[in-house]
Amino acid sequence: TILVDSMLIKGTAGGSDPTIELTLKDNTDYWVILDPINQRLYLNSTGRVLDRDPPVSIQSIVVQVQCINRKVGTVIYHEVRIVVRDRNDNSPQFQQEQYYVAVNE
Repeated sequence: TILVDSMLIKGTAGGSDPTIELTLKDNTDYWVILDPINQRLYLNSTGRVLDRDPPVSIQSIVVQVQCINRKVGTVIYHEVRIVVRDRNDNSPQFQQEQYYVAVNE
């Protein structure tokens, strides 16, 4: 799944004369994959589930994209924050089999 289609960072990371070098930092649990040539970020959910509900309980993923300008040697960090939204994907669970209440007219 594509998370970021184009980071719009000025420069090229591929080819015979790259002007920038892109790497990922703070990629906890390797949830994000970087394609530096196309400046894309992908979700790495192979074999696991990204979910806000317990036991996983992931609400956001934050990574830093490190950009090194190869011509002058400057380093810039771009923070990318992915917010995981909740989806009602769990059936309701009740503590009792039946409930009784009195409702006034």
